Amino acid sequence: MSRFTRLWIAAGALLSIAAISAMDAPKAHAWLKVCNGTSVTISYSHSEPSSSCGSGNCGFLMKGWWNIAPGACATVYGGSVSNMFFYGHAHGGAFVWGNSSFQWQVPNTAHSQCQWCNVACTSGSGGPCFPLRPHFELHPTTTNHTLTLTP
Repeated sequence: MSRFTRLWIAAGALLSIAAISAMDAPKAHAWLKVCNGTSVTISYSHSEPSSSCGSGNCGFLMKGWWNIAPGACATVYGGSVSNMFFYGHAHGGAFVWGNSSFQWQVPNTAHSQCQWCNVACTSGSGGPCFPLRPHFELHPTTTNHTLTLTP
């Protein structure tokens, strides 16, 4: 076999390997991650924009709870977060992350439901009443965002 033929075979093999490697490469995707920078497990819940829940201030889907171990992270939203508003609440040990200006009723158990908006809840209303929990506002300006909760 000539040297020229061997070079063509080698070049073809390298191109095949490159093509297979490109197919196996992980696809880039967007996300919002919450990381625990404390020494205690943190429970995290948030409200994310959702057109299926309405519009404006009422168009949010509440999701939770993620239990995040010390030093660990959880992906809490798997889409582009650029220029979106999220409202989060976290607590663990003696720590609470939230602002009394943003309070919503949040179930104590796992949940994925539309946020109640402009609804007063009293124990005699016949509907479920959940604890009011302070939330913080998060407004990422990049496609991916990592929030690390620290004391």
